[in-house]
Amino acid sequence: MIPEFGTLAMIARRFDVTTRACRRWLAELELWNATSGPTPRARHSGLVPTVFAGPDHSHGRGCVWHIASTVDLLQTAGHCQMPEGLPIRAGILVGPFTEHSGGIIGREICNGHGEVFCWALREAAAACIVRLLNRADRSGGLPDA
Repeated sequence: MIPEFGTLAMIARRFDVTTRACRRWLAELELWNATSGPTPRARHSGLVPTVFAGPDHSHGRGCVWHIASTVDLLQTAGHCQMPEGLPIRAGILVGPFTEHSGGIIGREICNGHGEVFCWALREAAAACIVRLLNRADRSGGLPDA
């Protein structure tokens, strides 16, 4: 079960990115400010119901985010959430995977040998697929659910 509220680190894990990357995405949506944390827009929209001083008394560092609403906003902005279980078996992945422009259809996704593994129409989709494949490759493949 997903908790209703959580930290940016919890949200970043759902997208398989760092907290820093998640903050950058929120800043692009005018929901995060590097010096003051969550913006008034984030607070007024209910994404951040309360802001309190963290252990180092830095404003905004000790805040909780409404997970489902924040994830929905990030997905609407084009960011790809990682699924809980990936149906990829160990041994079929040869990483690291990369994506390149051109090819037959949109973006080529190549395996560690430089061979085309699959294609994606959009750059954002290709980046998401590459993250998924590289995550599975690092973990030695993921068993079927």
